[in-house]
Amino acid sequence: MALLFIDLTFFSGASNFLASPQSRILNQVLIVGALTVGGILALRSRAEVRSRLLLPGAAWVGATAIATFTSQRPAASLEAVALLLIAAPAYLVIKAVLAHPGLRPRIDWLVIVSSTVFVVAYLVQGFTQWLSWRSVAGPSIPPLRPGDVGLTVGTVNAVALYLELLAPIAVWLSWSRWRSRPFSVGLAVVSAFALLVTGSRGAWLGAIVAAAVALAIGWRSKGLSLRALVSSRPRRIGALVVVALLIVLLPILPARLLSGDAGRFELWSAAWSMFTSSPLVGVGPGAWPGVRPLTPISDDILAVLATSHNSALQVLAETGLIGALAAAWLVAAIGRLAWRAVAHGPTESDRTMAVVASVSLVAAAVHSIVDAQFHLPAVVLLVLQLVARLELVASPTRDADREATPEHTALKPTTRAVVAFAGAAALIGAVRLVPIDIAMVRAAIGNQALDRGDAAAALVEFDAAEGLHELAPYTLGQALARKRLGDDRGSADALAATARAEPFTFVLVQQAALADDPEQLWSRVESAGPYDATASVNLALQRVGSDPIAAGHDLAAGMIQVPTLVFSSPPDGLFDDATWREAQAEAIRGIGATDPITAATVALLAGRADDAATQRAAIAPGPEADAVDLLQRAIVDGAPDLEAAHRLLGAAPASPGVEFVLWQLGFRAGSQPLLDAVRAVAVPVAFNVPLPPMELVTDGRVDADYSARLPRWPQASDGRNGPKRPYIDGFITIEPVFRSKP
Repeated sequence: MALLFIDLTFFSGASNFLASPQSRILNQVLIVGALTVGGILALRSRAEVRSRLLLPGAAWVGATAIATFTSQRPAASLEAVALLLIAAPAYLVIKAVLAHPGLRPRIDWLVIVSSTVFVVAYLVQGFTQWLSWRSVAGPSIPPLRPGDVGLTVGTVNAVALYLELLAPIAVWLSWSRWRSRPFSVGLAVVSAFALLVTGSRGAWLGAIVAAAVALAIGWRSKGLSLRALVSSRPRRIGALVVVALLIVLLPILPARLLSGDAGRFELWSAAWSMFTSSPLVGVGPGAWPGVRPLTPISDDILAVLATSHNSALQVLAETGLIGALAAAWLVAAIGRLAWRAVAHGPTESDRTMAVVASVSLVAAAVHSIVDAQFHLPAVVLLVLQLVARLELVASPTRDADREATPEHTALKPTTRAVVAFAGAAALIGAVRLVPIDIAMVRAAIGNQALDRGDAAAALVEFDAAEGLHELAPYTLGQALARKRLGDDRGSADALAATARAEPFTFVLVQQAALADDPEQLWSRVESAGPYDATASVNLALQRVGSDPIAAGHDLAAGMIQVPTLVFSSPPDGLFDDATWREAQAEAIRGIGATDPITAATVALLAGRADDAATQRAAIAPGPEADAVDLLQRAIVDGAPDLEAAHRLLGAAPASPGVEFVLWQLGFRAGSQPLLDAVRAVAVPVAFNVPLPPMELVTDGRVDADYSARLPRWPQASDGRNGPKRPYIDGFITIEPVFRSKP
């Protein structure tokens, strides 16, 4: 049980959207194995598997299954509902384990140790980012969310959610079991500090609401007055600590709280449009990534996110009103359990534990309104163990004065019935997952064959994968393999199947390259907007001969998305000088409309002095203007002042404009120390280095196209299903200049 908990929580179930096929299969084997053991123990009367949540849980599973039958992406929904069928019964096993008098104390210690290690490890990882920052910026307030580091769980938002679900119960368990006040208080303080460091606004909001709920419960149960809050010395000290924290945080928090919506409004709008298109049953569970390309997309990263960043909208979009009603019933049932546990728990310790578990769930629920993470198996596991703790406290078997009546007992399902129902669900899910898992493995083998240049073997594997489970990554693999084998017609047909499932513009423009009449596809690429730089430059190449003006606009759109293309060298024989120069001028104007610092920088490096002067005039006095002037002097004099560059970076380490300009200066001057200094301050703040010099390359590396994040789809570089280089031969990709080519 310990190994299962650790693996699912921190490894194979922590970032399922990035997991390899092997990791996904391991998840499934672990869950099915635990269900089998739990079922055997239940049939031997060694485990109690009945639950108050059986009916609402079954309703949620049923609503998801109904939405699957009408899904707009049947293959994705089939996988989603199969995973749910093996995951839902796992709650009964978790509850049975926590109910076992010999296992529960061990699980409690596992929670304490895991939470402590997790919190300390995250702060150590973040501290390394702060050390890099301090090496350049000197003594200063370090950035929150340093480097977006996320240990083994993916992102810092997942770290924040883990802290909400793990830390409070771990603090209480250490307080009640170990009875070590210093350790418990220390773990609480360190966990709260770690939550602050994450910079997750959703987690902060969840923590504030949860704290308010906890205070309201305590106020009600203790009957406290305002005067009682400061009636004792410990309470006065606590109040002073809270006030001191607020004073310290006031200069820090507003900047993070007001830092924009990070694309969430667009994602929420997309989810709402999916719901309104099919309000009763939604577009299908797991269908969000496939339907997302049908909605407006403004930025590359927003095209490939796994969720809408809002759990309520996610449920509405994927399962419609039927799913929303079932989910509301399940949430209400959990809320009723929480209320019974808090109000009527058999002991004060049980009631306190119920309060802690309840406020953790409240924090996670509020957080999920702006950052949905419930598609991660590890998060589901952590939620289920908290709910199980609540049910054990609220269970009538713990209350001698509230025995069930004979009539009520007759309505209860027997243990055999529960095991039969849960076992049937898990068996159906496991059987449905077998071909899906085999397809993932076959596709991974096909991807390896493409890497080594064996197109024939790759085609066999992708054909087998597509026959078992029709997904867009598999048909894309078929298209690439058939193109390499000279089967243009077969490649075009496979690309058409890919586009029907997930019509990203990089797929549409490949279709156009093989089509006899590509104008309609060109129009679809244009109407999708300029978020995909690769599609834009390939569209320019396809119609530069027939419509050079439109091709120039397309090329400029690609340069706007990837500004360092402006000063790259034109590829030999692809674009004429006039088209390239016009595209440069248009791109500089387009970039300068929102970012004159970047526009002036790329114009200087492209040798367009007049355009650079125009953009420089739009930059307000400050370190950004000084950086542009420093770059200009370096270009004119041919001898960059690197000492001045380092001083400027240390004076304005958090300025993206300064970082971008000096990053380009570092490449032009060939100064690795300057590049290292920019990296030291850029990664903690922006989670990445500035955009390096880029160029257009034909038939580049297998992991080509550094420019945009669309090649995360289908995330093959992390072991997922599709090919690493999702482009047919002859396609242009956008790659860093400083990386060596094979």
